[in-house]
Parts: sequence; C-alpha cells; structure tokens
Amino acid sequence: MKALAVRAGSVLATQHAVGDRRAVGLLILITAIAAPLLAPRGPAQADFRRMNKPPGRAEPPGTDSRARHAESGDLRRPHSLFRRLSAVILGTTVGSLWGSRAANLRGRFDLVSQRIMEIMQAFPDLILAMAISMAIGPVCKP
Repeated sequence: MKALAVRAGSVLATQHAVGDRRAVGLLILITAIAAPLLAPRGPAQADFRRMNKPPGRAEPPGTDSRARHAESGDLRRPHSLFRRLSAVILGTTVGSLWGSRAANLRGRFDLVSQRIMEIMQAFPDLILAMAISMAIGPVCKP
C-alpha cells in the first residue's frame, strides 16, 4: 500500500510538471497573439518626443534611450522570450545540481568549484565576453 502511495505521488508530481510547461507555453502563445495590443508600435519605430520616459499612460512600460517602446521587441518576438526563459531555467538547474554535488562530495571538488565561481564573479561580464571572443577568434572570415 505504501509503494502505491509513493507511486501515485510521483505520477501527480509528473502531471504538475507537465501542466506547468503547458501553462508557460500557453502564456507565451497568448502574449505573441496579443502583442499588437500590448505593444502598439513595432520594435524599430521611435517617438523622439518620448525618449527615456518612465512608465505612464502613453507608454505603460516606458521608453528606452532610443525612444522605442521598452517591451515591443520582446513582445513581438516570442522566440526571444522563450530563449530568455530557457536560459534562466537551464542556469538555475545546472547551478543547483553543481552546488548540491559540491556540497555532497566536499573536498577537492568543492574547493575547485568555489575557486571557479570566485574567478567568474571577479570578472565583469563584458571583460569575460571579450576574453572568450579573443580566445575563439573571428568566427566569420571575409
């Protein structure tokens, strides 16, 4: 009886995970369909009278330094939203697994993991991106 209860619990957890994925997919789909209502101007259209405006009635999310609607690019390109969401989920998952593994193994793996994270946090993102691009070299050769 106890094994049946454990199995039922794992089935319910699986169904919740599938339901969560469907809900996120549905939210992305609804946002893509409603994009013209949520962001009336395209991502490249600018209104220079409203540069760097905070959120308000005319522009609910506000405008950026180029006088573009702050959310139009994201709302009109649902693949961009999906890519960002996937990056957050992947980073959280990998970070959680790595951290729990380091905590369980301790010793040298934990020490090396700490040093790697300290090095990554010591460099600003731009310098790290420049170092990686210099290490890889030019991707497109004319």
